[in-house]
Amino acid sequence: AVEFIEKVITGFGVDLVIDTGDLTDYGTALETELNRKINNLGVKYLFIPGNHDSAEVVSRLRRYKNVIVMTKRIYETDGLTIMGWPDPASAGATSLMPEDEELKAEAEALRAYVAEAGSKIHLLAVHNWKMATPAPPGIPVVIHGHTHQPGITQEEGTVYINAGTTGAAGLRGLGNEAIPYSVALLRFNLQDGDYHLAAVDLIRVYGLNGKFILERTVVNKPAGKVGGNSESKE
Repeated sequence: AVEFIEKVITGFGVDLVIDTGDLTDYGTALETELNRKINNLGVKYLFIPGNHDSAEVVSRLRRYKNVIVMTKRIYETDGLTIMGWPDPASAGATSLMPEDEELKAEAEALRAYVAEAGSKIHLLAVHNWKMATPAPPGIPVVIHGHTHQPGITQEEGTVYINAGTTGAAGLRGLGNEAIPYSVALLRFNLQDGDYHLAAVDLIRVYGLNGKFILERTVVNKPAGKVGGNSESKE
């Protein structure tokens, strides 16, 4: 996974990496150690803990100089505002697979946090899509993981993006060539002082030396934003 991400960062000029969780399968220190090269990627790495990521995994990632663990917080970079909300299982206070009622409670807490934030949020990052479906009012982009199935949908003014499984499903995917390494490359335009998602490139690689597929989804421009200068941010 890290080798794949390195190639994407170099090949596409990526400014920021967002990991929506399940960096590990079993939440062990050994698995985290295997991913220590994340510390050398050369860009900021925002991590949203998933249900397979234990408290020990989160603690170790906090030691990496370029990793920012997004546990119920907002991060801003060059005016682009990102909010991250972890899976409740990552705190170790619940089972590996939280019940729907617990996820619903987390979703309500998330919506309350957004309402109290009082600032524009360009992108919401969660692990389990259930915590952000439907998205809080005013959230234009939601990225999530959990299902390990890449896809892009648009519902009621919000774009939902699942990058799939950047590590080809980790230990569970070893020997299964049908599971690709996948990543979603988000391209933002800065227009009139505000960021808008312009396009999403969904990249799939079947084996690091195998077939490469790139599918681009162009996102419609917001109403009233026609023409004018823009600059791209990936």
